[in-house]
Amino acid sequence: MNAHHRAARSWRWRIRAWAQSQQDDLEQVLEAGSHHHAAGELDEALAVRNRACHQLHTWGASSWEERLCQEVLAWIPAHSHWEATFTYRPGMLAQDQGNDEEARRQYQRSLKIDEELGNRANMATS
Repeated sequence: MNAHHRAARSWRWRIRAWAQSQQDDLEQVLEAGSHHHAAGELDEALAVRNRACHQLHTWGASSWEERLCQEVLAWIPAHSHWEATFTYRPGMLAQDQGNDEEARRQYQRSLKIDEELGNRANMATS
């Protein structure tokens, strides 16, 4: 685990220290996230994955973003802030693709979790 912790920190340092393409940054941030996950640093791994999903969404790389969300949902504890976050993201993708029914379904799932958690800010978004 300690080796994964060090590797995650190294990948994140590399992104900050080296000038490189956004694609390379993204690939390296995902590598860092994998090491955080292997080290048992779930919050860090999920924060990194969420950052990557934001970038992918900006690029319009919806299939890659959707795969990341599905992968992450397998890691996440039920009824957590992160579950609400990574349930909401596929709703955004569905809405972008014109699938309003699926978007509504995902948004409602996310809203239910946020209501259970008392997360008013995210409830307003959902």
